[in-house]
Amino acid sequence: MSVSISELRRPVTATPRSGNRRVIDRKRDLLKSQRKKGFGNLPPTLRVYTKEIERLVLWLVVVRGVALSSTTVEDCEAFKDFRKGRVASFFGPKRPRSSGRWRPFTPEGLSAHSQAYAVRAIRAAFAWLTAVRYLAGNPWSAVTDPATVTKEVSVQVDRTLSADLWALVRRALDQRCGD
Repeated sequence: MSVSISELRRPVTATPRSGNRRVIDRKRDLLKSQRKKGFGNLPPTLRVYTKEIERLVLWLVVVRGVALSSTTVEDCEAFKDFRKGRVASFFGPKRPRSSGRWRPFTPEGLSAHSQAYAVRAIRAAFAWLTAVRYLAGNPWSAVTDPATVTKEVSVQVDRTLSADLWALVRRALDQRCGD
């Protein structure tokens, strides 16, 4: 895979879905997905959304052969599963996007929390594309977040009341409430 996301300009015929023969205009899909003024003016948010949508568009075109506007729930689930694996053509060391060796994912992949965040970012991007009527529906709304493990954080207690003092506090509160 030596094609960078910026080189996706040539239309490709998609696999028919329900008798619908769509032509994938990858540049149009990419440009439409990058118009994210509705996501807020925060550069980090825009950067994350752009990166995740670009990864999705690249995968949809190269692997599934469909346009962003033809994405189904099955495509979404397959992309979510794809991100857990390590397909050599999509994983590689960091390189400039202009390089033929650029890959959308680094070899170490994404943590479970990053994968869940990516799904939420893509879901929000699709919600916006649906709100501006570029898409008829949001297939990502039917996709669950990847499971993550939350580590318990031990509570640091420096000062406590003894059991006798707690009993005294409770008695005093009970007396006040009873009055």
